[in-house]
Amino acid sequence: MLYFLLKLFRINQCTHPNVQTNRAMSYCPDCGELIKINWYIVKCKCCNKKRIGIVKDGKIIPLANYCSNCGSNEYILGRIENINYFDMNFAIAAKETEKNNRKYDTTQIWVDEKENTEEVHQLKLLPQYN
Repeated sequence: MLYFLLKLFRINQCTHPNVQTNRAMSYCPDCGELIKINWYIVKCKCCNKKRIGIVKDGKIIPLANYCSNCGSNEYILGRIENINYFDMNFAIAAKETEKNNRKYDTTQIWVDEKENTEEVHQLKLLPQYN
């Protein structure tokens, strides 16, 4: 029951507050997940004017309900690859977790052994200890 309540209120989920937004990808120092930073801009659907946006309940929405230029309440969300200095007032950084980011690789070591009688090289795999 307690697990269900924690999951319902998202108490135990990391919100990645210490992830730097100046990199495209970085690991969260709190939970260790690989986080990708995506930049979004909210624009008016009618007149295409940039609007100031906020993140509310995990969704990106405009700060004002209506556009100050045309009065429309419809908006579009555009993802931008590279952020420019003139977009800094309107851009919103969204932190998204990359799936299957941890790779547990094993290293195998091969040894080249020469036989003195013949000039034959044989590769021998050393045993792996965990």
